[in-house]
Amino acid sequence: KFFSLSPKETEDRRVLLEHYLQSIVQNKFIITSSYFKEFFLNAQRETFTTESFDNNDKINLTICLLNNHELIIENLSPNDNTSRLLDACALKLQVQQDFLTYFSLYLYEQKDNQLNIIRPLYEFESPYLSLKQLKKTYQQSC
Repeated sequence: KFFSLSPKETEDRRVLLEHYLQSIVQNKFIITSSYFKEFFLNAQRETFTTESFDNNDKINLTICLLNNHELIIENLSPNDNTSRLLDACALKLQVQQDFLTYFSLYLYEQKDNQLNIIRPLYEFESPYLSLKQLKKTYQQSC
């Protein structure tokens, strides 16, 4: 081993890297870069995908609107990013592409008949993998 780190040093590095990456996503110029989007989508796939998906695999995602209506988006790939899902939602809701900048997708939880937003879905992430990871984390915390 060229650079051997103790478990504590490894954890400290991981935390610092996490904070660094969180600060990066605050910069609009960086997160709109196609290189950044591709890098983070690939990193998310490598990190959270336990089973490999074929490009022909299709999933359906249910989108809940603020008026409690549900929208089912069909035939998405598990590898699709948030932009692809937002485009599919706009098509289903008949919203013109020009107005998409005024919309966003969020992960949320509903407790006691109240909607609590957890966080936005970023353009560079896979909504399917993010939702899957969130459910896994929630199950582990219970």
